[in-house]
Amino acid sequence: MVDQRMIDKWDEAYRVGTHWEKGHSKNIEEFSQYLKKEDIILDLGCGSGRDCVFLGEKGFQVWGVDISKEAIRKAKEKITEKNVHFLVNDAENLGFKDGFFDTIYSGWLLQFLPLKKVSAEIYRVLKKNGIVFLAFLLDRKIISTGRITKYYNKEEITSAFSDFRIIRKYEFFSENLEARIPHTHNSFVMILRK
Repeated sequence: MVDQRMIDKWDEAYRVGTHWEKGHSKNIEEFSQYLKKEDIILDLGCGSGRDCVFLGEKGFQVWGVDISKEAIRKAKEKITEKNVHFLVNDAENLGFKDGFFDTIYSGWLLQFLPLKKVSAEIYRVLKKNGIVFLAFLLDRKIISTGRITKYYNKEEITSAFSDFRIIRKYEFFSENLEARIPHTHNSFVMILRK
């Protein structure tokens, strides 16, 4: 069960506005290469829907879920396509039947959650041979103070998703200088198949 303080934190972030709400993510373009027109897609931790909008405009059937009611409210305001749906839901207890999704995308969420439990839930709602695209923060460094926050390491992530076959994995470095608190990240991406 998600801690209410975490929900309140994300609701406040979306009420104020976040630097990641502009445009779609670069990762969603790479994820798109793995999609078929008939796929039913889950955007796990969709925030205010930027990547769902991108996929919906391309004609995909998309479900976006997030724990933040404020993020989902904003997402619903953006969307006009009937093929895009938004729900308040948490990654540990997805309210979908077994094997509902063909593909699942999650960017910058899972480093905050219990990986084994979320991995099992992703596995449950994904169809056989389905594709999963996961982007994790390994760490975050605040530029002004040099303070570093560590999240899961690559070995912990890989171990938690060992029920899946790895198609591709890689690391990259990014800077978020336009954020309210400028920072850098080391990130890890895994593309998996059930």
